[in-house]
Amino acid sequence: MSDLNHYPPTPQRQRPSVFWPIVLILGGIVLLLSNLGYLPEPSWELAARLWPVIFIALGIDLVVGRRSIAGAIISTILILALAAGVLGLIFFARHIPALAELAREPVLESHTISHPVVGIEQAELRLDWSSQSGVLEALDDSEQLLEGEITTYDTLDFTVDRLEDTAQVRINTRETTPIFNIRSISTFGSVPWEIALNSGVTWDLNLDGGSGNLELDLSELDLEALELDGGSGAIALNLPATGSFEGRIDGGSGAITVTVPDDVGVRIVLDNGSGAFQPATRFTRVEGNDNETVWESEDYENAETQILLWIDQGSGAIRVK
Repeated sequence: MSDLNHYPPTPQRQRPSVFWPIVLILGGIVLLLSNLGYLPEPSWELAARLWPVIFIALGIDLVVGRRSIAGAIISTILILALAAGVLGLIFFARHIPALAELAREPVLESHTISHPVVGIEQAELRLDWSSQSGVLEALDDSEQLLEGEITTYDTLDFTVDRLEDTAQVRINTRETTPIFNIRSISTFGSVPWEIALNSGVTWDLNLDGGSGNLELDLSELDLEALELDGGSGAIALNLPATGSFEGRIDGGSGAITVTVPDDVGVRIVLDNGSGAFQPATRFTRVEGNDNETVWESEDYENAETQILLWIDQGSGAIRVK
């Protein structure tokens, strides 16, 4: 009978967290006062650098705030003090000499690039667009190897290394900010990179896309090889009408549209992904299985110009027309 008087202990209910309510309340108050003009303009650049403080505040809440009522009170005071210090830095860092450089907002800068073509017959281009949209096309009857207009918040890396009649070209950016400046997000993608390549030079292209949309008009270029790494942005790729070559396309989540001239023979080795594959009616599946399929255009074997494309599809749709 004595066993009936013993009941299992009642589980202690976990105390609710104060972390997210404090974050929401403080965030709303700060944004409201800032929009009404009662607070100076915040430094979003410094805010981007200080975001790991969220983990510190969350850790305080987990370790101290959920153990007891007293712990919840102490946790609330510590989180409020931490938030006050961070907000003070974000709003007033410009007036503190030691932090003024960290609070400096990035500036959108335009760069004009070019390089003379004299004596160069072959060139390799490695181009990384990152999150930028862009246009790549041919440059006719020019004394320049390439020309371009590039706009970026980050540091531009543009190098041309020449060895006799060949050149290696590198175009990319080195990020100087942790994330994009919030005020610039609406304008950043609207300033595409515009780059033109000399059509009299044989090119080996290594193109790395990102979240921006790309228009790659290679129809007038002489290609030795092509490697395209897609991202989340849509890509329109126009292939040349002359000159046989081999290309590789690594698809991402963005749609890719490949335009091929009618008289060019194309063989596509497709590593199937989750996206749709939509070849033109002149393409026929000649072999394959669930993982890989091979497609060929009409009269591929007899075409004067032949292009072999290796495509790793990804999740985005791929259309060949």
